[in-house]
Amino acid sequence: SYTGKILAGKSAPLLEFVKTDYDKAIASGKLVVLYFYANWCPLCKEEFPKAEKAFDTISLNDATGDLVIGFRVNYKDSDTDSEETALAREFQVPYQHTKVFVRNGKQILKSPESWDEARYVREINSAVAK
Repeated sequence: SYTGKILAGKSAPLLEFVKTDYDKAIASGKLVVLYFYANWCPLCKEEFPKAEKAFDTISLNDATGDLVIGFRVNYKDSDTDSEETALAREFQVPYQHTKVFVRNGKQILKSPESWDEARYVREINSAVAK
């Protein structure tokens, strides 16, 4: 169980970022999907619901669902804490609405462009299969 609020998904949860949850997810060997979100960003507000739908969809897939966990990481907004700032620095996140995929502590994908639900599902399934 995690301490962060579950925003979407069940077997593949999408959570509000909490450092202890992130550390646990990294240690699990699961694919970790980070979405760097700013509460003032119109692109984030438009795209994040698509990420939530994708995690709901992935949670229904027995082959993928329990192999991925996602986090909404606050980025340069009024909710950002020092751990989120450090995480953005670690992965050299250029700006909000950037997605970073991590496995075993190593970045395997970074994408700043906007994605639709289908692209989230496709990219996550592809990364899990590798």
